[in-house]
Amino acid sequence: MKDISSTQNVEKVFMDGKPVDRSFHPNYRNPIPRPLSDRFVTSVSQLSPASIVEGSAGQIKLTGANFRPSHRVLLNGKKVESRFINGRELEVQIPPTRVGTHRITLIDPGVASSESNAVYLVVSFK
Repeated sequence: MKDISSTQNVEKVFMDGKPVDRSFHPNYRNPIPRPLSDRFVTSVSQLSPASIVEGSAGQIKLTGANFRPSHRVLLNGKKVESRFINGRELEVQIPPTRVGTHRITLIDPGVASSESNAVYLVVSFK
């Protein structure tokens, strides 16, 4: 091919021996993902309350930026129940938990490698 303009004369495209539809598709996704640096970064700035008592289940509120309804909350890497309030707040249902410092992060299952920064919940003795 001496000139790229000859690509404009392509009438049919075949892949694996089958013709490929070249028309517009509203659900098309680019197979080459864009870098994550151009997306909004989810960050958690605080949790309230920051500590609970051993063995008690409770509700905490996460505050931060760029929260979405698709986010899932992980407590030590395991999914826990949560409720989206708005782009800056999530409510999280904490199951009865042992004494210690527990890592809480948010993930978005729709975006590869999109885990937020971690905040820590302290569980103290009764």
